[in-house]
Amino acid sequence: MRALYNQIKNIPKTYLANKLKDFLKEDMHHLDLSTIHISKRNKIICARLVAEEDLIFVGNPIIKELFKKTQIKSLQCDGKACKRGSTICSIEGEFSELLSKERVLLNLIQRLSGIASLTNQYVNHINTKNIKILDTRKTTPGIRVFEKYAVKMGGGYNHRLNLNEGIMIKDNHLVIIDHINDILKKIKKQNPTKMIEIEVDHFEQIVELKKQTNLNIDAILLDNMNAQEIQKCTQYIRKEFKNCFIEASGGINLKNINKYKKLDVDGISIGALTHQAVSKNIKLEFEK
Repeated sequence: MRALYNQIKNIPKTYLANKLKDFLKEDMHHLDLSTIHISKRNKIICARLVAEEDLIFVGNPIIKELFKKTQIKSLQCDGKACKRGSTICSIEGEFSELLSKERVLLNLIQRLSGIASLTNQYVNHINTKNIKILDTRKTTPGIRVFEKYAVKMGGGYNHRLNLNEGIMIKDNHLVIIDHINDILKKIKKQNPTKMIEIEVDHFEQIVELKKQTNLNIDAILLDNMNAQEIQKCTQYIRKEFKNCFIEASGGINLKNINKYKKLDVDGISIGALTHQAVSKNIKLEFEK
């Protein structure tokens, strides 16, 4: 089944440029006291970006934007598997520019490569095209687009980017809803192109949902259920909710994901892809 939402296959150029401008301003790269006093004016130097551990690299557009006035050679593609010790690219430019932008560069690409590498681990563990590994909104404020892009480059899929991209009725919503069919009709009338997803945490909720609404539900999220519960729910959903995307979430990790790979779900959403990913070690090595 196709993905529910738009996939972030690239970082929009204007968005990227504005973000990097803000990050550099925050670091006051133009007032780098050490570099200003140590570097010789306009001294040209070559530096190599080196992977210090095996990783899935992400950061190609960041490097190109940060160093668009310099010469970049042999730049790896995003999503490329890089071995420890391999050169991601070489950059030749003014010493002061390379050094003053180094930390912003490394902070971003180390983070994104960590997310892509962890995502790739999940994709390889599940090892099936029938189930999509999905991200969540458990991202770092300010760099959500970067992080979701990294998930995509790692072989995963993007869930909704923000609260406006899709309609998700969660358990906390259901607490105050008396007539869900009326609510869904109103939502659908005002947002005819938006996907509607309902979160449930037990089988009886799905049966009750079927009784209460005659509207098409685009997706159902099975939250914090074990494999046996999910199997029971998916059989019912496939019969009663035609063309419904089935998503499993909650408590699924690298240690237990194999229990879910044979279930009839379309996606497994994993917040850990972004909120538990560990940055990968990458260094900028200057040549004398």
